[in-house]
Amino acid sequence: MNTFPSAYPGESCLLQVYNGGLEDSEFELVSSSTIALNGTQVVAPNEFNQQVSYIEKPVTLTAANELAVEVRGKPGGGIVVQIACERDVTAPTIESTLSPLPNGAGWHQQDVTVSFICDDAESGVASCPAPVLVASEGAGQVVTGEASDHFGNTASTSVTINLDKTIPQINATQLPVKNLFGWNNGDVTVAFSCSDALSGIVQCPADLLVSSEGTAQTVNGTVVDVAGNSASVTHTLNIDKTVPLITSTLSIPADLNGWHGSDVTVSFVCSDALSGIASCTSPQLVSNEGASQLISGSVEDKSGNSAHVDVTINLDKFAPPSAPHKRHYPTAMVGITAM
Repeated sequence: MNTFPSAYPGESCLLQVYNGGLEDSEFELVSSSTIALNGTQVVAPNEFNQQVSYIEKPVTLTAANELAVEVRGKPGGGIVVQIACERDVTAPTIESTLSPLPNGAGWHQQDVTVSFICDDAESGVASCPAPVLVASEGAGQVVTGEASDHFGNTASTSVTINLDKTIPQINATQLPVKNLFGWNNGDVTVAFSCSDALSGIVQCPADLLVSSEGTAQTVNGTVVDVAGNSASVTHTLNIDKTVPLITSTLSIPADLNGWHGSDVTVSFVCSDALSGIASCTSPQLVSNEGASQLISGSVEDKSGNSAHVDVTINLDKFAPPSAPHKRHYPTAMVGITAM
């Protein structure tokens, strides 16, 4: 009676019986033998005689095994009994696949499903990992899967996931800044600033110079992060570089000599074709007499451009007095004296 353990309960093996031993004339041939494994007869007496040199029987092992052998024959006869198991000592194979695939920089911008493909050419696959969904953002996330075959051989594989689902940030500013009316009167540089907290920025738009006049001009900028997420910004600006127009009018015209004989009101007319008028000088009353009185008017548009005009007023409100009457005096006086 022999006992032996098995590390693989349920393992299918072959019970091999060699009559006379493994080598020629090692023993005398026996005429009969009974072999039982774990209380179950495997080889019956009538299956064995001196003409039978080899018997092979399939058997199944348990964790603890008991082999019982009974031999009949001439003295010196013997047999060799062995149990041969074709065990799988090769690990299975396992591969991972990603859906969707990462971009060229190794990043994803949406949830990733990691699936596993397992194979074993000998005993077959006993377990293969289920797909894993990666939905959390982060860099260097490691997903590991392990496969096993029916003999307990294992293999594993790991894949690293970089996931960034958040769009980057982009802002636009201008120099010089717009005035209180939202206008500029010169060239404007629009600058972009970009940031991304996870995968990083591929490229931020370069500064853009705007020199053309116009209202509600738009400048667009787009930023892309390493994962492929993008964001855009639109900046609106107004540029007016042309000075406004201003003209003057008088309430009464001057005479042919350029003089006024009564109070004069100087009015101003202002216009601007683009940004519009921010201020224009109010009418000015000239009531003081004097020559070459300078009256100035100015205009400023909403972008800060300005212009002015000067008017000269000569005012004399009092007429000159009439010529005095001439007096006639005698050229000689004659006096008479009484005697």
